[in-house]
Amino acid sequence: MPNQLNLYSVGFDATWEIDLFGGVRRSIEEARANREAAEWARRDAEVTLTAEVASDYFNLRETQTRIAVGQAELARQQSIGALVSAQRQAGFVTRFEVNQQTGVTATSAAQLRELEGQQRAQIHAIEILLGEPPETLEPELASGVAGLTSPPPPGLPVGLPSELLERRPDLREAERRLAAANAEIGVQTANLYPKLDLIPLASFAGMSLPGLFSSENLTAAAISSLSEPVFNAGKTRAAIGQARERAQQATLAYRTAVLGAFRDVEDALARIRSEQARTAQLAGAVDADANSLAIAQDQYQVGLVTYANIYNAENALLNARDQLVQSNGQETQNLISLYKALGGGWRD
Repeated sequence: MPNQLNLYSVGFDATWEIDLFGGVRRSIEEARANREAAEWARRDAEVTLTAEVASDYFNLRETQTRIAVGQAELARQQSIGALVSAQRQAGFVTRFEVNQQTGVTATSAAQLRELEGQQRAQIHAIEILLGEPPETLEPELASGVAGLTSPPPPGLPVGLPSELLERRPDLREAERRLAAANAEIGVQTANLYPKLDLIPLASFAGMSLPGLFSSENLTAAAISSLSEPVFNAGKTRAAIGQARERAQQATLAYRTAVLGAFRDVEDALARIRSEQARTAQLAGAVDADANSLAIAQDQYQVGLVTYANIYNAENALLNARDQLVQSNGQETQNLISLYKALGGGWRD
């Protein structure tokens, strides 16, 4: 008889829960809805980031356009200042007119310094949004103002309100959160009922390792386990009540999001129409003020008016041009707001 006996064995078991009351199915639905909600949240973040980058970019281009207008106006005022100074030396005008023109020129130069500071800050904001250190993109962004604004597409085909529910990522996320909350009610409700588990067992045992996995060494069994909650029914019912409350909150959040989405679209469209009318009026004001300045300069040269007329006409023209540039920039900002309100654009 051998002094040593070697016994080799290996086994495994697995457990399946028989989904008698739908708890497993509902938990799968909840997990899937939460995953889809997370995906829509990521999409919403992408839309928001895109809109923010576009907004900052066109703010920058608006500032640069205002700088270009200001530089041209400053050069013109400096030229007029030189002319007024020459007239003062010849005795045609008083020191008062010279001081007025000097003040206008200095004010324009100061406004340019302020706009240049805004330009640098806006460039830094864009760089941070793009994940770049400050001053990385400054050589590229600090030059050129072409293509500041573009006219909106005719008609702005925003589609039906029902399509908005499909396009807005935040609405899709809210709907998926609501679906997950409803599925959670089913999960908690299933906990009130018994659970049936099926447990298969299998093992191999033999005296030698080479023949361990032969059919003669196989032992198999199956066990079923039934568990029923007895003392935790109150806790489970409280959990069901909490799940229903969360579903109610998710419903209210979804309704609020839908109403807010419709309002965002209508507000953006209203602002677009209003700003387009304002831009047209400001364009007319620029033309009228430019004509008024030309008339005032001609009348001043022949001695019909004082220099105050030129001074007032210059200020009116400068303000009108600056407001026109800002209105053009606001039109672009309104289009960006509509892009965001529609969940990432519109369909032709």
